[in-house]
Amino acid sequence: VDSAIRRIDSKEYDCCMQCGGTIRTERLEQLPYAVICAGCSSNYPMEYIHSLRTQHSSIRRTIFSVLNIIGNVIDHCERRDARPDSLASTFALLSDLGRQLPERFRHEEQGGYLGEALSVAPRFSRRATELMQQHSDFSRRIGTIVKAAESAGSDGADWRRVQNEFRQLALDLLAHEQAEADILESAFLDDVGGAD
Repeated sequence: VDSAIRRIDSKEYDCCMQCGGTIRTERLEQLPYAVICAGCSSNYPMEYIHSLRTQHSSIRRTIFSVLNIIGNVIDHCERRDARPDSLASTFALLSDLGRQLPERFRHEEQGGYLGEALSVAPRFSRRATELMQQHSDFSRRIGTIVKAAESAGSDGADWRRVQNEFRQLALDLLAHEQAEADILESAFLDDVGGAD
């Protein structure tokens, strides 16, 4: 709404931010926050949404693999037959995730998928900002979990704490990823995809 008001005040409300042409009145009545015309909206492929879904799917697979492996480590620790190689591989998988998440967050903060969505649907700016502010907390939490896993050794109780912390991080991260997908899908399917 704020963006639309600014564009009305500057006499650019019906001006397409993509091509500079006019956004039809019918489109603005249907989508008062539209910033591009129907013609330009057809230039935004569904590849953004598909690509984000693929990335989220990859993160989910990694999360479930980590949870499964931590469960196996706990079982081995409790049976007193934990192998150093399984402990090391679990720590390596957590460490990889600990490196991947901050890199992914940096990409998002430098434009990424949300940047693309906001360029056509600025009405999601506040929600996108809230999501990006969560990035440092996620990075801190995964770093803490990696350190806890590194010092856990073959202590089952320590690994249970790692499992609990990681499970909560996973739930929060999955909710975060879904909120990102919701913004992207609403921006490209509702705002941009609306026809005259």
